Amino acid sequence: MRSLEEIEMTQLDECYLIMYAIKVKANIKKEDQIRKQNMYVLIGLNPQGRRKYIGAYLDDVTNHRYWLDIFEQLKSKGIKDIIYLSVNDNIYLKNALKFHIQL
Repeated sequence: MRSLEEIEMTQLDECYLIMYAIKVKANIKKEDQIRKQNMYVLIGLNPQGRRKYIGAYLDDVTNHRYWLDIFEQLKSKGIKDIIYLSVNDNIYLKNALKFHIQL
């Protein structure tokens, strides 16, 4: 079985028909403290109908700059187009993708 680091280093497909941003509440330990934090797991559906793990990202910021940086990272890993993004309640993630598409 491949490690998470190996999976995250793989080249991604150029196009995803749908990308799901699934919110998960996670207990994160930082400096002897455990706190609940939102984490988004990105799963993409490519044109061949295959699901692919894109990444998991903590959401501890209140601006879209964080998500812009993540989409830049995804672009450098090979993604050129995301047709539809499914995300429940993260306005910063939605705005970052809209802004990123306009660049």
